[in-house]
Amino acid sequence: MAAGVRSPVSELESVAQSGGQSFVTLAIDSVAAGGEGVGRDADGRVVFVPRTAPGDRVRARIVSTRKRWARAELVEIQQRGPGRRDPPCPLYGQCGGCALQHLDIGSQRDAKRTIIRESLRRIGGLEADLPPVSTSGAEFGYRNRVTLTLRRGPEDVRLGYHARHDPNTILDVDDCLLAETPVRKALTELRANLGLDAGLLPAGQDLKVTIRCTEDGNVGLHVRGGRSDLTGRPDTVAASVSALASYVQTCDDGTRTVLAGSESLSERWQGTRFELGPESFLQVNRDVSRSMDSTLDEWVGPRRGVRIADLYAGVGARAIRWAREGALVTAVESDPSSVASGRRAAADEGLQLEFIAARVESVPDSFANADVIVVNPPRAGLSGAVVDALLRPGAARGLAYVSCDPATLGRDLSLLASEWHPLAVRGFDAFPQTAHVETLVWMRRADKAVTTETEAA
Repeated sequence: MAAGVRSPVSELESVAQSGGQSFVTLAIDSVAAGGEGVGRDADGRVVFVPRTAPGDRVRARIVSTRKRWARAELVEIQQRGPGRRDPPCPLYGQCGGCALQHLDIGSQRDAKRTIIRESLRRIGGLEADLPPVSTSGAEFGYRNRVTLTLRRGPEDVRLGYHARHDPNTILDVDDCLLAETPVRKALTELRANLGLDAGLLPAGQDLKVTIRCTEDGNVGLHVRGGRSDLTGRPDTVAASVSALASYVQTCDDGTRTVLAGSESLSERWQGTRFELGPESFLQVNRDVSRSMDSTLDEWVGPRRGVRIADLYAGVGARAIRWAREGALVTAVESDPSSVASGRRAAADEGLQLEFIAARVESVPDSFANADVIVVNPPRAGLSGAVVDALLRPGAARGLAYVSCDPATLGRDLSLLASEWHPLAVRGFDAFPQTAHVETLVWMRRADKAVTTETEAA
């Protein structure tokens, strides 16, 4: 729970009672996996305090307690840590989207390196030699896709993100510094033309609104929720969003309607042209995705003739690129829209690779004979069935794990340890200003592992 906690700081804390509330003065020495600062009270109990930084001395109000830890809200910064800065976004602290804007980007990446290392040590039992988190990519303006909630309430209409203090509350947002410029512009144009009670958009109390942009600056708008017979004024919306190329609604009953433009959005991604459906998955950070794929290329080595299983493949961006380079690739993905996008892109290039539209655990034979296996599971990590399949003897000499959650990564590495030995671990800051971090791990079968990272580097 307390990633990166070092030692008690008993000389700095004091607890007072005022009006039934407990206050504590803490020295913050690290950042936990959720982005909260970590200190210890007089009894050595861990206290988590959002929006605090290593090196801070703060006064905080206890809001919840457990036997071994507590949570508190920041009341006063008595001494600023060396990495603290004034957050650039005026909604920071209210919005639930960002957790680390009060840290400069170097301190954010130091914190994420510690989060990865401590999760692997505590949960995975792995003492990793972890290089600094990759610095590729900008700290703002990097997201090619954002999803907001439109809520029509009894008193007002809000379009924004969930509030930090109350996830059931929608915080009205007119800009997002994390988004790429075309997404920010589309949001501004959309908000200026919502109409009374947001009547230009489809009807419904709560709608999910995703704005996506391509490398060329074209914009896709996807509204989830509502009914197919109450679509608002799509012609006016299309005229208002200047770069709109695709406007699609997925209704509550699952039916999908193209309201303007085309159903798909044409995107070029690392040399491949994709026709993306409204829910097709691609990484949100172009630059960091490119850097991560470059690292995987180094680890896999020459691709020609190599049998590669790309599991949880999304639209198959890596799979297609590797097939273009001569690999024999099988891509497994459960989302039919993503599989359709990948198959179409591969066919357009005349490439021969296999796409399987299925859950990975249901098709273990798809990777039984692979030379290299790549897994990129959701935040929940690998299912027990996939772990069991990876533990069976097989042809694979290498296993690459692409993780978006250090805790489930640590758990899965522990479960795989009897068969797979980690050779290299690298962190990538794909989500600056948030507490999320991507981690790549390269593994060899335990009976074939080498003791240095020379082969993997």
